[in-house]
Amino acid sequence: APTPPPPPPLPPPKSPPLPPLVPGEAPAYSRDDIQDEINSAMAQGRNASVYILPGARLAFSIEVTCSGKIHVSVRSSGEGA
Repeated sequence: APTPPPPPPLPPPKSPPLPPLVPGEAPAYSRDDIQDEINSAMAQGRNASVYILPGARLAFSIEVTCSGKIHVSVRSSGEGA
């Protein structure tokens, strides 16, 4: 008797849901996301707050810059940090 075909591969596991962002916190996948949040915060006269998303891989070939007049808060899940 012929051999039955193999079962189809299983779908990849679903990504866990993102943790809730703190109000006013900007999600960041890249250096540019961080710089965009800093620029926006400086223009609005507020502090900057970013959350490095799980799985994000950050490598900086250009510095992230800001004025000394704001506070920049960076948070992550610790995954890969």
